[in-house]
Amino acid sequence: MARRFDPPNALLLEKHLGEPAVKLVESSGKEHTTVTQILDILESHCVGTKNELYHDFVFGTADQKEGEDFDTFLARLRSLEKVCNFEELKDRMLRNRLVLGIQNNDTRRKLLASTEQTLESVIKLCKSEERATTTLQKIQAEEAVNVNEIAKRSHRSFKDTKSATRSVDCKYCGRRHAARKESCKAFGKICNFCKAENHFEAVCLKKKAGAHASTHAIAGETSDHESIDQITTESSSQKVFARLVLTDSDAEAKFQVDSGSTVNILRRDMLPQGVPITADKTILTSWTNDVQTVLGTARIMVRNPKNNKKYKVMFHIVDKERSLILGLRASVAMGMITINQGNINAMNTGGQIDILKEFPGAFDDKLGSLLGVQHLKVAEVRPHASPVRRVPHAIHTEVKAELDAMVKKRVIEAVDTPTPWESNMVVAKKPNGKLRICIDPQRLNEALQRESYLMPTWRMYFHSSKMLDCSL
Repeated sequence: MARRFDPPNALLLEKHLGEPAVKLVESSGKEHTTVTQILDILESHCVGTKNELYHDFVFGTADQKEGEDFDTFLARLRSLEKVCNFEELKDRMLRNRLVLGIQNNDTRRKLLASTEQTLESVIKLCKSEERATTTLQKIQAEEAVNVNEIAKRSHRSFKDTKSATRSVDCKYCGRRHAARKESCKAFGKICNFCKAENHFEAVCLKKKAGAHASTHAIAGETSDHESIDQITTESSSQKVFARLVLTDSDAEAKFQVDSGSTVNILRRDMLPQGVPITADKTILTSWTNDVQTVLGTARIMVRNPKNNKKYKVMFHIVDKERSLILGLRASVAMGMITINQGNINAMNTGGQIDILKEFPGAFDDKLGSLLGVQHLKVAEVRPHASPVRRVPHAIHTEVKAELDAMVKKRVIEAVDTPTPWESNMVVAKKPNGKLRICIDPQRLNEALQRESYLMPTWRMYFHSSKMLDCSL
C-alpha cells in the first residue's frame, strides 16, 4: 500500500484502521494529514450531527433518582455533560445541576447557604452529608431493635409473674397450684401404671381408658370417595364412629373410623340384596396377627343422613362377626381425618427395594461403555484447530491428576501427534470441590452432518395395525 499520510502517527493509525476506514477518510474530501483530522472525520461519520438543544435539555432535567447514591448521580451527570458543548462553563453547569437535582432538601439548603460554592466544595459537602445520613439510619435501626427486645423481655416477665400468681387445677398431679411446671409435684416423676413421665398414676389417662381401648390395623387394598360430616365419639372406649346409610337397603350402620386400617370392612349380613361380590384373594391381618380371608369386594352406595350426600365406597366383605370399619384412605378422602404432611418425616417401611443393594454393579466407580464405534460425518470444510487456552497455575496439579485419571479409565486417550481438528479444553469446579474437564467443540459442531429422523407420536402407534388388538 502506498503511503498516504506524512506524519508517522497518522501512518500508524492507518495501519490499524484497515482499508475500508482509509477509503472513508479519503472519500470525505477533507484534509486528513494528522491524527486529529482523521478522528474528526471518523467521528462525524459514526456519531453524526449532534443535537445540542436535546442534549442540553437532558442534562438540565437530570435529577437524582430514588435510592441512587450521590457518586452514581455525579457519574451520570459527568457522562451527560460530555456530549454538551459547555466548554469553559462545564464546571459551573455541573455544580448547578448537582445543587438543583439532589434528593435531600436539607443538603440543598446547606449548599445554598454556604459562602463557598465551587464544584469541589459542593461535591465534598454532598458526600459528607450522605455518609452522615447513612450512619444515622444504622444507629436508629440498632436502637429500634434494642427497644423492641426490651419490650419483649418486659412482656415475658409480666406474663411469667401473672402465671406464677394464678392457680389452676393440674391434670398431671391432680392438685391445685400455681400455673408453672416447677410447682407441679408430678414434674419429673414416672407414672407407676404406664411408666411415662410427668404425671401420677391417679390421673393417668391410659389407666382411665382401660384395657379395651384398641385400634385395628388391617392390611389390604382400599378405595375412596367424597366427604362426610356426621361423627360421634364414645369417650368410654376412645373410638370414633360415623353413622352412614346403605342406600340400596336403606339400613343405617355404625362404622368405626380406623386410621390404622388400609381397607373398609362390611359384614356379609349387612350387604344389600342384589349387590354383586367380586372375588378377591386378599388376606386381612389384624394388629394382633389374626388372619382372616375375605369373601370378596363390593362397591356400595352410602349416604350421610345429615347432608344427604351419597358416596360409592369399596368394601371388603367378611363372614365373621366383627365391627364395621372405614379405613384410613377412605376416611381421609371423606374428610373425617386430616393428615398434616408438613409434620410428618416420611420413612421407608421396607416395602420398596434397596436399589443400591439390588443392583450393586450399576453403582460402582467403574465407567460403563457402549459396544461398537460411533462414526461422525463431517462436511467438506477446512478443519479447524482452536488455540490452546491457558490453565491457571493454581490448579495445574489438579488438572494433571484428573487428566491422568480419565486416561486410566479410558475416557480419553493421549495424542502426541498433530490432528486436523482440535477443540479447547474447559475446566470447571464442581460444588464438591472436584474438577470437571470437558471440551468446547464449537467449530466441530458446526461442521457435523446430523441424521434427521421423524420422531413418532402416540397417534401413529395408536392407529397402527399392531395396536388394533390392544387396550389402553
